[in-house]
Amino acid sequence: MLKNLLPLPAFFLVGSYTIAVQVIFIREFMVVFFGNELCLGIILTCWLIGIALGATVGGKISKKRNINCCSFSIFLIITSLLPFIQISCIRLIRKILLIPPGEFISLLSLIISTFILILPFSFMIGLIFPTGCKLLEGKESNKAHSIGLVYICEAFGSLLGGVLLTFFMIQSLNHYEIVSIISLLILLMGLLLSSTEKSKKALIVTSLSVILLLANLYLLFSGYVSQFDDLLVRIRWNAYGNHLDLSASLNSRYQNIVLAQHNDQYSLFGNGQYIESFPDPYQAAGFAHFVLSQHPHPRTILLIGGGSTGMLH
Repeated sequence: MLKNLLPLPAFFLVGSYTIAVQVIFIREFMVVFFGNELCLGIILTCWLIGIALGATVGGKISKKRNINCCSFSIFLIITSLLPFIQISCIRLIRKILLIPPGEFISLLSLIISTFILILPFSFMIGLIFPTGCKLLEGKESNKAHSIGLVYICEAFGSLLGGVLLTFFMIQSLNHYEIVSIISLLILLMGLLLSSTEKSKKALIVTSLSVILLLANLYLLFSGYVSQFDDLLVRIRWNAYGNHLDLSASLNSRYQNIVLAQHNDQYSLFGNGQYIESFPDPYQAAGFAHFVLSQHPHPRTILLIGGGSTGMLH
């Protein structure tokens, strides 16, 4: 009975993992691409193409061979590892493409790089759905019922994953920590699934799951995951080539925010794009003088906002 029920929480976790990784990929791309609506459209298009390709291949695999818990565990293991590599590549893309400081990535390079960087994970998610349906089909008398269960479990997982990510995880954890935590659950589920089979292949998959699970736990709780994330953030920042020292980088619910410093001046960036610098007496003086010159004898002044950057002085 347990063996028949085990795939259901696996589909639930895959749904949570999928929505979390998709959002993280989008946020990472928006930072390195100085993103806008066009970038979002390209990212989502490439994601859907990868899903379609994976589903097509997964459907053919399901027709030609039997899908058991061990085979499905292999797909889960691969899926749990891919985001670690892909996030690194996204953060390094400006260095790889040798993009000059302040320059937008060209449209063709943006499309090609987005497709290549998104394809591995989206392909595996597309692959997992039909193979998951095939796995559950062997445990259900009704084929349509098995497909419906997979879809419902994955949908509820996506819903819960989206809520947790948006309101809790994004603001308190970095992207690598989020991926690491959810991948722990994916690996644990792969371990449980493969342990239900009795074969040499299942033993190898179970052993691999245990090794990856322990390694992930060690790297997460030792702080190495967080340190690696910080290292890649600094490499991404250095790729901008703006000769500012990175002071802090954090993820709000809406965007990535960076505070950088040069001598005694600080600059604020949102999703990689410059917002403002402070203190900046020259810019503040220009704004103040322009407004004051509109009145012959300005004596009483109402200032709403902007005072912190020097205009009040």
